[in-house]
Amino acid sequence: MSMTVKDHELVPEAIVDKDGLKVSKSPWGPDDEIGRLNWITPETNRAILEHLSGGHVFDLNVEYFVGMPSWVAAGDPPYGIWMTHTPDGSIHDNLSGVGAAVHERYSYCGDSIHLYTHCGTHVDTLNHLGHHGVFWNGWTADKDLGSRIWNKGGLDKYPPIIARAVLLDVAGMHGVDELEAGYGITPQDLQDTVAKQGVEIRKGDVVLVRTSTATCRSRRGSTSRRRSGCARRPARCASPATRSASRSCPGTSRTRFCLSTRTCSRQRVPRSSRSSTWRRLQPRSSTSSPSSASR
Repeated sequence: MSMTVKDHELVPEAIVDKDGLKVSKSPWGPDDEIGRLNWITPETNRAILEHLSGGHVFDLNVEYFVGMPSWVAAGDPPYGIWMTHTPDGSIHDNLSGVGAAVHERYSYCGDSIHLYTHCGTHVDTLNHLGHHGVFWNGWTADKDLGSRIWNKGGLDKYPPIIARAVLLDVAGMHGVDELEAGYGITPQDLQDTVAKQGVEIRKGDVVLVRTSTATCRSRRGSTSRRRSGCARRPARCASPATRSASRSCPGTSRTRFCLSTRTCSRQRVPRSSRSSTWRRLQPRSSTSSPSSASR
């Protein structure tokens, strides 16, 4: 992973450069809303998919349950689920308006969920964080923010993400099962992990960073949720080089990811979906290049 030659797509021109932070102008033009997802094209998709077949499924989604870890420090709601209709209740209160006789014949159940969109597995779009009121490619609230959602940068503009994937085990690089609570992952950590694992990160790759925070998120067994650091801040990545170009904002759909030893793809699913699935797609033959993602 060398950056000896400046690449304007890796180091774009800054619109705002203040307090050590930058807001970038898109190298793909003033109308760009997807950033580095421009690297994903039908040609790159074909180059990957033609070497793959179906395979095993790994579910890397964070499980949703009442009391699950969630960002609530700023007053946002935790995850909640409740029934809105029950078989007996529908007979008694007739909320549907079709009458008790209908509900005696057809037992009706329904439920609802309520959560902050940064609860559990999610993707941030490029309008999630700005600097001094300016966001990616010069977006500002006075011009680009509607009554409910941003009018720029929504997931509806995103292509399916199909790319070579590399997993960096930062906790393993440090020789521990779990990073200390609140540990900030630095660019040097990532470079050391790349060197230790002997992997290569190429332009257009999807980089997965193992922080080991998921060990705190198990629903089964209260011990795992009481472990040191689990109730406090998780490890975080401080490197802008690893921030995904695929980000979601409140009001957009959840996503489902497919991960192979060589590829990662994303499909849109309804925002009410309670799970995300990663699929491992294996090469058709042993002549394919080996996986760069650690187990």
